[in-house]
Amino acid sequence: MTQTIDPTPNAQYPSPQFMAAGEIRDRFIRFFVEKVGSIHVPSSSLVPSNDPTLLFTTAGMVQFKDVFLGNETRPYKRATTSQKCMRAGGKHNDLENVGPSIRHQTFFEMLGNFSFGDYFKREAIQYAWTLLTSPQEQGGFGLPAERLWPTIYLDDDESFHLWQEVTGIPPQRITRLGAEDNFWAMGDTGPCGPNSEIYWDFYPERGEDGSNPGTDENRFFEIWNLVFMQFDQPGDGSMVPLEKPGVDTGMGLERMAAVMQGVTSSYETDLFTYIMEAIRSLTGHPIEQMNEQIVAYRVIADHTRASTFLIGDGVTPGNTWRDYVLRRVMRRAMLYGRRIGLNEPFMSKIADIIISNMGNVYPEIRQRREYILTHILQEEESFGRTLAAGMVRFDQVVSSLNLRPGDTLPGTEMFSLYDTHGLSRDLVTDLAVARGFQVDDAVFDQEMDAQRRRSKETTTLKAKDRQNLDIYQQAAGNQPTRFLGYDYDRLEGAHARVLGLVIGAEGQGSGTRSEGANPSPQLLVSSPSPVDLAGEGSHVEVILDQTPFYAESGGQVGDRGTLTWHGGRMEVTDTQRPVAGIIVHRGTITEGTLRTGADVVAHVPEGVRWSTMRNHTATHLLHKALRDTLGTHVHQKGSVVEPGRLRFDFSHNSALIHDDLTTVERIVNRQIRDDYPVQTDEMSYKDAVAMGAMALFEEKYGDVVRLVRIPGYESRELCGGTHVGRTGQIGLFFITYEGSIGSGVRRIEAVTGEAAVEYAQERRDMLNNVAARVGAGGNATRAVEQVDALQSQLRDAQKRIEAMERQIARGETGGMTQQMQEVGGVTVLTGRTSASSMDTLKEAGDHLRDKIGSGVVVLGAVIDGEPKLLAMITQDAVNKGLSAGDIIQEIAPTIGGRGGGRPTMAQAGGKDPSALDTALAQVVPLVQTRLGE
Repeated sequence: MTQTIDPTPNAQYPSPQFMAAGEIRDRFIRFFVEKVGSIHVPSSSLVPSNDPTLLFTTAGMVQFKDVFLGNETRPYKRATTSQKCMRAGGKHNDLENVGPSIRHQTFFEMLGNFSFGDYFKREAIQYAWTLLTSPQEQGGFGLPAERLWPTIYLDDDESFHLWQEVTGIPPQRITRLGAEDNFWAMGDTGPCGPNSEIYWDFYPERGEDGSNPGTDENRFFEIWNLVFMQFDQPGDGSMVPLEKPGVDTGMGLERMAAVMQGVTSSYETDLFTYIMEAIRSLTGHPIEQMNEQIVAYRVIADHTRASTFLIGDGVTPGNTWRDYVLRRVMRRAMLYGRRIGLNEPFMSKIADIIISNMGNVYPEIRQRREYILTHILQEEESFGRTLAAGMVRFDQVVSSLNLRPGDTLPGTEMFSLYDTHGLSRDLVTDLAVARGFQVDDAVFDQEMDAQRRRSKETTTLKAKDRQNLDIYQQAAGNQPTRFLGYDYDRLEGAHARVLGLVIGAEGQGSGTRSEGANPSPQLLVSSPSPVDLAGEGSHVEVILDQTPFYAESGGQVGDRGTLTWHGGRMEVTDTQRPVAGIIVHRGTITEGTLRTGADVVAHVPEGVRWSTMRNHTATHLLHKALRDTLGTHVHQKGSVVEPGRLRFDFSHNSALIHDDLTTVERIVNRQIRDDYPVQTDEMSYKDAVAMGAMALFEEKYGDVVRLVRIPGYESRELCGGTHVGRTGQIGLFFITYEGSIGSGVRRIEAVTGEAAVEYAQERRDMLNNVAARVGAGGNATRAVEQVDALQSQLRDAQKRIEAMERQIARGETGGMTQQMQEVGGVTVLTGRTSASSMDTLKEAGDHLRDKIGSGVVVLGAVIDGEPKLLAMITQDAVNKGLSAGDIIQEIAPTIGGRGGGRPTMAQAGGKDPSALDTALAQVVPLVQTRLGE
């Protein structure tokens, strides 16, 4: 059913017909695919792959960053996406605005269309105008043209004329704004250019009275941003025109839904209303009460949605970088939940509803449902404990500063409670005000600004990074390296041509740009630099036109091997891909001189390659076996594949018991024995995911991906690594280690092939050696029985030793009664013993206390090289005001330690055995003081 909603008070200004958010998304994509010829590219992860300069994917262009930089080419020039985006932390989206503001969100969807050196300003404006204003029955959104206002960059006269020429908009409705609003740049370097934003007029009845998007943000609502990439910033402050300018546009789905559904807030659209209702069902609030608490509802709805998608893309709550932002987002939602009565875990319940609602559009959250809900619930339970600890910390701060009503809670302490202990600013303020304290908002804001600056420093592309990218492209002559390694079993070493040589700061290199000169020995270079030749002893990076060497990626380490040529040899110690499409061979020239253009033979030793392939295929079998054994919440969190071993990190919240490890190991070895074929196919990312392929967190996938399948075991993963042809070629698989590397993440290390055989032989020889040492005659099968017998003998011997020590201690104490003194009618006995354990020391103390009948016993001993003290006091002496705990606390610092206990018994340990007698000598004066003697 179609409905028309007009939020303006004057009905003469038309509004669009109601359109659901899902239809907006589909209509946008359909228009650019069918009308413009764009390729629909699936959304990339919220975690930018291979880009440490970005906290999250903040815009649709992020996955095309290398294309705009010129470091990557795609088989198309026009693209369209619906991209998951996240803005929270750093320079983006102050978290505290989410909730109070009706237009702020952390997670959102950005609809975009892109041109890579194809169409430019005229076409971009035309496409946007056509889609926005065409009637809905013709595939457009049907927005009335008179309610749309474009803005342009101050000096962009071309766009000013194009808007009038293409759309017929009068010049008074085209607003010129400065660089802050209408000039876009990726950072200090890289592509940039003017942009043109399109605004919706909520109140057209006010007329063209001088108001514009630059002066009245309540009236105008930005819905689409057209960025014209026409310059490059080399990093020196200048701007150079691009040879092939491009277009990057973004339309916020949440904003467009507000316009198409006749509301002024994204939280009132169908993207959020079902979440609001889910929250209301948990609180039991009537609608009126929900509206009174609407800020809390918005925070919970937005933050739970963001958390669901972040965890779905592999981010987990933690204390560093992305994990820290997620934790802040989740805990802010939990605090607001407590404000409206949600004191038990609730976010996982709401997240489950979000997954059900959005899983059809983003299937990864549906596939990872159990993983997402488990992590959310764990964080909710953890936060309950953290909140209690934070409240204790608040009390400690107040106590340590001796604050009194009217005093000011320092801003630094406020920020520490907020940043470290998880208490929101509002909660800290409420706690302070409730106790009559003032709050130092100014210093808190300074601390917050400093944190934002620190975050911002990590979110921009550094000029040096761009410079290095240009250097590698220059050295390679912009020619990509062809990878031959997938067919390595048919190669005896590949013939290749040297495209370029690079020396750099990672080591000392020698080289010269002059073809005829002799290489300069050991020239230290501060940054990567292309050279024409490199001589013996040079540390160099070599770029070839084709290579069997695998560049480090996806956990598989870079290959090692040799490059040989007439009269020369280079030992390759690592292989990397510093620029998309370019593979560099790092190592040292051990013989001769290597020049650009030379022909070489690139060789990876067969044993190295086969060992690596065995381990990589084994990680796929291990991943599937872990999911089959532990549950589908298991996801790969990282891996290392190298010739000697494999390391596999995965999500799981408890240690694997022995039976689990045995089961996993047996499953993997069973698949190896079954000798299944390992198949690789290239296909579109969308088709691979539809086939059930697992895409790994934080990996970058292009439009065409490589699917590695083991059909007999139903293992399907996207992977660019090298693999065996059949599982039987792995040989054997043994797990050598399992342990925790962080909250909710476990690690397994394992060996295969020859390394597995060596591992088994070492363990067999070790067991036989143990058997011989324990008297089992080298018979491993009898070793366990013999060890059990020896342990039994050891326990019996220990009991006899302890009995003898008790007798010795009793014998020592017999002479200690000579050391008794009377202090104020109380018997005090002190002394040293040779006790070798605290149990023996306590038994000596019991014996002496019983012997004197009434009074104080304080003993000392050196046990395992450390001084120990024990105090025992009979109850009648306690009644006179004495306490064993007080005595121990007074004398323990003398031996460099501390201790405590009950009034009748206390003990302490220290670090200085030489001070033991001094500590014991303090007992009688202490008792005298306590008794007033």
